[in-house]
Amino acid sequence: SSGINAEYGARTFINPRLNDEAGQKLIQEYVQMRKIGAGRGIITAYPRQLESLIRLSEAHARMRLSNVVEELDVNEANRLYKETVQGGPQAGRYRSQNRSD
Repeated sequence: SSGINAEYGARTFINPRLNDEAGQKLIQEYVQMRKIGAGRGIITAYPRQLESLIRLSEAHARMRLSNVVEELDVNEANRLYKETVQGGPQAGRYRSQNRSD
């Protein structure tokens, strides 16, 4: 129990910062999201999505108890984002199970 409390306490004091590689990876992912929409004539990514990727990356780094957001954190944030927002494999199943028709 005390180990869990110590770990939780440590996480509340960790404020990870992006390293250069992670920052560049975030920019690349955001630009890629914008290009996908541009190819279809619609906007698929707004600054809010970039902010979400940053927060998810920071949260992943915090879970690792790291003060630095690294590229692996950005990769995981991008995977999570795609799974939940852009309709990953489970999203379709969830939508079909929760239809009201």
